[in-house]
Amino acid sequence: MPPAEKIEHSRAELGYLGEGSSRIAYVLKDRVLKIAMNKAGVAQNKVEANVRTQEILKPWAAKVFDRGPDFHWILQEKVDASNNKTERVWKS
Repeated sequence: MPPAEKIEHSRAELGYLGEGSSRIAYVLKDRVLKIAMNKAGVAQNKVEANVRTQEILKPWAAKVFDRGPDFHWILQEKVDASNNKTERVWKS
């Protein structure tokens, strides 16, 4: 299936959350699936999934539970926007 068809299929089957210039995000129950659309998206996924990054950003960032072997996707915890961890920490 070509990439455009995969994206349309995902939007129809999953809870479409939104997209930026390099990734598309979907809600899967209590998780968020971020799929890279280009090299910049893969780089963002690598940074978020990096174990060292996870330790440093633990108080602020959503936890990464799983990733694709090539970082084309990551699966993170879903953070309630009304109780955003980053906002809560940085306003202190």
